[in-house]
Amino acid sequence: MKEGQFNVKAENSNGEGLTLEDVYQVPGLKKNLALVSQITDSGEFVLFGPDKVWILKNLRCIDANVLFIGRKKNSLYVLSASEAYVGSTSQNTSVSLWHAQLGYVGYQLLQQISTNRLLKGVPLFNSERSGGVCVGYQYGKSHRLPFQKSMNRASSMFQLIHSDLMGPTSTPSYSGLRYMMVVVDDFSRYSWVYFLENKSEVLTHFTQFKMMVKKEFSSVIKCLRTDNGGEFLSHEFLRFCEEHGIKRQFTCPNTPQQNGVAERKLAHLTAITLSWLHDKILPRELWAEAMQCDQSVASMARKGWRCMDPVSKKIVTSRDVIFDEVSIFYPSSAQGENSECVPLTDSNLESPPIEVGSSERGSLESISQNDPPQSEVTPRRTSRQRRLPTHLNDYEVQLNQGTALTYFMMEDT
Repeated sequence: MKEGQFNVKAENSNGEGLTLEDVYQVPGLKKNLALVSQITDSGEFVLFGPDKVWILKNLRCIDANVLFIGRKKNSLYVLSASEAYVGSTSQNTSVSLWHAQLGYVGYQLLQQISTNRLLKGVPLFNSERSGGVCVGYQYGKSHRLPFQKSMNRASSMFQLIHSDLMGPTSTPSYSGLRYMMVVVDDFSRYSWVYFLENKSEVLTHFTQFKMMVKKEFSSVIKCLRTDNGGEFLSHEFLRFCEEHGIKRQFTCPNTPQQNGVAERKLAHLTAITLSWLHDKILPRELWAEAMQCDQSVASMARKGWRCMDPVSKKIVTSRDVIFDEVSIFYPSSAQGENSECVPLTDSNLESPPIEVGSSERGSLESISQNDPPQSEVTPRRTSRQRRLPTHLNDYEVQLNQGTALTYFMMEDT
């Protein structure tokens, strides 16, 4: 047998056949190979199946679902990649994948779409879903459960105490204090405020509060509810509560709503304080005095009023005080004519405490934001009527357009 390129004619058992042109003949080759394109060039059709292949002639139609169509390029048949991708996705029968593709629609609704053929391309699913719980849906659409309003209320004074700490503030008060602790009685909703320089003073002030409850009200604290702040979880604080039989209640992490009584009290005090300071154009270092005034906590140590010199920042106590609630001492530049309302606390800012008289380092704290330096203000002049001294009657001054002309001294003759 010669090696070369020949035309080969093949016949079946009925004598029908086809001619393959330009077939390569290789001596010693154990298998006869034929290109599909060589068969189709003769006008026949080739149909491949799972187990067989058919060469068809005079084909009229195919009773089947056409999935893909490829076109001949040279001697190869090429399928469109885009058509193949679209076809593969449209023929997907995974319930979980369709659940994700349709924006994590509910499985019951997805079953209705499939059964009623409401969306083109969605296959018919089984009645039972597969895959269990959808992890992506749980992560993406998870939300916090609503907080129910607490219907439980203490039945007596100091049966339940709410407490919280605010700070550090961005600007210390004139007394150098930067924290405020609020204590609220659940039964009466009466509250007490304490101002601190450092967090470590929380236990000291709580001890003072406990002694006050015992001496003034002849009662004891039964339960204390706080957040998980380190100042309330220190070994000393826990030991103190254990020794005095005070039950502890802690909120869940990142859940301030569970300590809402103390949180709302702090929010109320802060709102009133900022409103007063802004209305009277007062420097923010006075926020602690304003908050103490709002709390209506009067100091019983002195029977007088605490007065501050705005220039020297010294504080004195006096009983000879007349209130002027109309005039504004500080100019508008003390806070800025269009100053914005800023929060009291900003943990990212650190400001050194302002020195003040040692006798006045009382229970007061600090306020927020960088304030522009205060300019000196000319003291207010008295409103009483002025009279010239009698010795000035011996002089006469004549003025012409603001210029002094002559001075005479009147002599007695």
